Parts: sequence; C-alpha cells; structure tokens
Amino acid sequence: LFIGSGIGAIGNIATPTLRSEMSKLVSPNTQGSLFSLITAVEILCVLISSSATSGIYETTHDYYHGFSFLILGGVAFLAGGLLVAQRLNKKYKIQKNDKKELIEPKEGDTRPTYRLSDIELDGVGQDE
Repeated sequence: LFIGSGIGAIGNIATPTLRSEMSKLVSPNTQGSLFSLITAVEILCVLISSSATSGIYETTHDYYHGFSFLILGGVAFLAGGLLVAQRLNKKYKIQKNDKKELIEPKEGDTRPTYRLSDIELDGVGQDE
C-alpha cells in the first residue's frame, strides 16, 4: 500500500516537468496559448480514457479481468518511449552541432553563458 503511494507521488512530478520543457520551446508571448491547449488536451484525454477503459473492461472482463489495465500500461509505456526518443533526438542534435560561443555575461550575472550556434530550431521558440 505504501509503495504504491510513493510511486504515485513521484509520478506527479512528470506534469510540471513536461510543462516546463514545453514552455522552453515557444516564445514568451505564446505560452498562454500553449498552456490552454495542454489543459484542453488533458481534459479530453481524461474524458476519452474513462469511457474507453470502461468499455474495454466490460467487453473483456469475462475472459481476463485486468486486460484494460494492461492496455493502459501499454499506452504509458508508449508515451514513455516517445519521451525518451524525443530526449535522445534533442541530445543528438546538440552534440552534433556542438559549436559554442561565449556570450558576454549580463551585469550582475556571474555564470558564463554559451550560445549553441548551429542548432536548427525550425522556428520553434524564436521571436519574430
């Protein structure tokens, strides 16, 4: 019982982490649109998944009671695989184009700042 609670608490870290990563991909003036779209998709997913899971459970409970949970586990595994693939793709692009130039630090900033000069962003996160 307590192990499940601990895992569930760690699982709730994913949502703010993903929102943070996505906010870095868009310009500051479009973040409101991004977060409203994320919220709409989350609500739509809850509505669809509850209906679909109930339907799958009713259809399959005669021969295998936990089949709907296996399907949900498969969907979670697929989502995790897509996140890992996205991270590896992002890391590969940064390593491939690892040309750094030192930017002069702003007043009061003590850390050195580098710009990765050859990364292709396809217009994502760039102000027009």
